[in-house]
Amino acid sequence: MMRTITDTPRANIGLSAERVLAPFLNLATVRVGLDPRPDELADILPGPAAARGRPLQGTHDDLKELGRLGRLVRAWLRGEVAESGLLAGLNSIFARCPVVYELSEGSLDIAPARDGDERKLLSLKLALVIADTIQAGEWHKLKQCLGCDCAFYDTSRNGMRVWCSMETCGNRAKVSRWRGNQAGTAKEQDSCACGRVCHCGKGKGGDISAASGGD
Repeated sequence: MMRTITDTPRANIGLSAERVLAPFLNLATVRVGLDPRPDELADILPGPAAARGRPLQGTHDDLKELGRLGRLVRAWLRGEVAESGLLAGLNSIFARCPVVYELSEGSLDIAPARDGDERKLLSLKLALVIADTIQAGEWHKLKQCLGCDCAFYDTSRNGMRVWCSMETCGNRAKVSRWRGNQAGTAKEQDSCACGRVCHCGKGKGGDISAASGGD
């Protein structure tokens, strides 16, 4: 249960699960289990500094926080981490980055309670998006493609998507399945059930002389 996280008033953090979760998990660094680079984050996880037109700044530890979160969620997608482990990881992020609420231009936003925590605010916002998705009962929409290791957010009506893209992984799977069926059909057509001596002409290893009546 996520009651300790979501019973408080939610801030307008300006991030949606569909827009940020899969792109974050598919960053070149996060995808292979490394910590993200600042230049990778500017477009998908804009922080207060970026909003004010300043370059994102952060310490090595700040980037490691995002890297830990990426590794945690990817491990959960692979079935290597239980839900309890996922929730514990999220709660630890909330504990390490205290925030204050601010009203700005008619919307409620969050800001770090301590100076220098702006980069940590990025991991907190991403963790809040995850918590909100879990509470809304939509966490199952975040999936890992069966054709590759890309993460994707399933917005299909029936929620049955298994590929990140039908045009790429989906088509490759269909072609592979078709080739397998073709190979199986060819093998079946080229096989013989006559036993050691072939009478049907399909056998490749039968006793031809015996089949033709030769000595």
